[in-house]
Amino acid sequence: MSLNAVQQFVLKTLDQLSTTSLVSLGVPPVNAFITPPVFYDEATAPALYIWGSTGRGHRETFPRVAGPTAPLSTAGTKSRRMTIDVWLSFADSPDNPSANDMFPVLIGAVLHALETVPVFDPSTGQAVQVTDPATGEVSQILEFAEDIDWDYSTVRALEDQRFWRYVCLIRPVVEEWYFS
Repeated sequence: MSLNAVQQFVLKTLDQLSTTSLVSLGVPPVNAFITPPVFYDEATAPALYIWGSTGRGHRETFPRVAGPTAPLSTAGTKSRRMTIDVWLSFADSPDNPSANDMFPVLIGAVLHALETVPVFDPSTGQAVQVTDPATGEVSQILEFAEDIDWDYSTVRALEDQRFWRYVCLIRPVVEEWYFS
């Protein structure tokens, strides 16, 4: 299992997200990050911060792989269900005529992007494979955002009170299968 590969998959799905509705409201494309930048001006573009949250593993088939050097071809499969925290944040002027619509439409665009990610590869007839860029581990995503929760927080004024800061925590559930 690779939490890193799943986070990278979410990043690839959401980075530079834009829709015609968001463009018409004047919302620039979303910038997604796994490691948050030290300085980021959320008034220039919405930001998404992606981080692993909770998870649970389950053995599906036996045998266990016989150690770190044993070939995976001798291993059974395991599944992991994990929740990924996707923090959506944006700062905007309270005088913006689109203020009532902008953030709910942005939340909807992120939810739609997550809920419509293809998890079946028609060219192979298999679930989508992801590869961890750091370890080379390969796994399959069987379920992506079939269960999803969100918490749309109360808007807050930034320190100088020239901007409102909008925040929403979106929590898609991902199920991944791998050999172990």
